[in-house]
Amino acid sequence: MGSGDMRQKPVYSRKACLRCRRSKRKCDRVLPKCLLCTRRKDDCQYETITLTSSSASGGIKPISALDDGLSSDRIKTSIAERLSAVKPSDVAMAYSRTVKPWLPFIAESRLNDQLSDRWDAQTVDFTLLCLSIVLFCTAPEAKAWDEGHQSELRDLYLSAKSWVALVEGFGLNSMETVQARLIITAFEVSHNLYPAAYISIGAVVRAAETLKKGRDLEAVQYRPRTEEERVEELTTWAAIKILDRYIAVECGESPPVTRRIYNNDPDLPYSELPFAVCPALSSVPLSPQRQFLRLYEATNLLDKVHLAFYEPTPRISFNLEEGALLVSTLSSLRTVILEEVPHESRIYSSGLHICNIGLLLIHGTCEKAKALNYNIKEEWMTAALPMTIVVEDVHGMIQSLSVDENDLERIPPFVNFLLYKAASIVTIRLRDQLNFEKNIQILKTLRVFLSRIRARWLAAGRYIALLDEDTTPRILKAMERS
Repeated sequence: MGSGDMRQKPVYSRKACLRCRRSKRKCDRVLPKCLLCTRRKDDCQYETITLTSSSASGGIKPISALDDGLSSDRIKTSIAERLSAVKPSDVAMAYSRTVKPWLPFIAESRLNDQLSDRWDAQTVDFTLLCLSIVLFCTAPEAKAWDEGHQSELRDLYLSAKSWVALVEGFGLNSMETVQARLIITAFEVSHNLYPAAYISIGAVVRAAETLKKGRDLEAVQYRPRTEEERVEELTTWAAIKILDRYIAVECGESPPVTRRIYNNDPDLPYSELPFAVCPALSSVPLSPQRQFLRLYEATNLLDKVHLAFYEPTPRISFNLEEGALLVSTLSSLRTVILEEVPHESRIYSSGLHICNIGLLLIHGTCEKAKALNYNIKEEWMTAALPMTIVVEDVHGMIQSLSVDENDLERIPPFVNFLLYKAASIVTIRLRDQLNFEKNIQILKTLRVFLSRIRARWLAAGRYIALLDEDTTPRILKAMERS
């Protein structure tokens, strides 16, 4: 090997040396000394940035928890200032009116017992939970997330997200902080704040997992002391699974985070929950707790629908036999809920909405299979036929419904996706010239109700925009004339 092969390759600077830059000469940027400076026997210096303790303290000042208000007490004070216009008693009323009807996972007695007349008397995690409730219960402005638009709701949301991160940084993880995270995630789902909701649900799952197992060396494992706390723990874990499964279905192929945890570690809190032993959950059919049980059962089936879609068998893209079984099971649960809930209250039934979403998703897959001339077995087609009735039932549910602002607060956000899927199926029927006049009336009713609930859930606006993209000018004109 020659001596030339042993020479190291030259190292270059990103910028010309200072002398060449001042003289406006072309510099070859070779380190440690460029060729021109070497020939002229000049000192060759390159611009460098040296960080020292003195420059760090004089230039970029490190954040001090005490000086800049980032202690846990100062965080609580900041949250309390944002809540200063809200009475503590109003928070419990807001939860009971807006969250409890469809996701009753916070024990109201504990919420009322911990609330006092002054916000500064609360703990930081409980104050954060109350702020998340206020955030979720606040009706949005139509342009709340438009670029350049000043929005108090958006500022409150960003503040809540920041405080969650700061509290996490201080190592505080409690049942209240997990519940606060969950409510903020529900807020993101309701107003179509993606990918924030998708990211947030993963953080909720990890926080709950850490709390349950005490995996953080500095964290105390959560152990319920009373029967009420045990029920609250169970319902909180179930609420996490419910929202996680719904987000997965709404987003597409990615599986729920809790599915992996359940499959690999059944001792974690996401194993099937013994609702039958919870007296509060086996009460009268119209109670929020009983409807919560139906919602949990429905999302369990919805997760199986998602699994059948995106984790099929090696031999076939969609397991038709499993799909037919899911149709039968979803239809049976749907029938049970319809028998329990009066017609005028069905718009508030989350479990019913999830059952209908699952059936419509399978129906859409079946229609695609038919269009591709797949060999669909007779029993699968027989099972798929009743699903067309679901669209008409959804239409009938909202056709004569009169809702005011108070009623809008009680409507679960899952209804946005349901109305969108139903309207999408009707739009396809119209393009295929099937029962045109009847389907025009159904589509108009679905879109009008979506526009109505947009005043409460901004996600409805996103689905209206998606429907507009798939709706031909002819169909739009027909709806205007009808």
